[in-house]
Amino acid sequence: MITKIKFIGLKPSLLVKRRKIEQPYPDCEMMLEVVKEYRQNYMNSNPTKSYFWKPYSEHIWILATWGKDNIFFAQMRLKSEIYYAYLEELDNLIFFKGCIFEYDDVNDSWAKLVDSDEDGEDVFWQMHDYYKYG
Repeated sequence: MITKIKFIGLKPSLLVKRRKIEQPYPDCEMMLEVVKEYRQNYMNSNPTKSYFWKPYSEHIWILATWGKDNIFFAQMRLKSEIYYAYLEELDNLIFFKGCIFEYDDVNDSWAKLVDSDEDGEDVFWQMHDYYKYG
């Protein structure tokens, strides 16, 4: 059975593909590098820029944002596309990954607070709202 899957994400585009979808997914260490790049190159030069998108692969982007008190968020998002795939291929797809980091400006170090792989997506969003909005 063939099904149609629509990913809503960055930019609306219509790409119809029929192939086995196998993605290398970023881990928290790779997402931390994007957060560091955002903090050093984009956030400090433009304080109103509250987010940074960086392509990780052909179909995956990493979103870096910041909260309060040196808290930063990284999310893996699938690019906005339409795929046609067999249902059994969907078992291996990961639709979301997220990490929350804290920057210690005194020691110039980073600490991982939440990893959606280890703690779950619900915990990530609860902590995201807590650190973003108080």
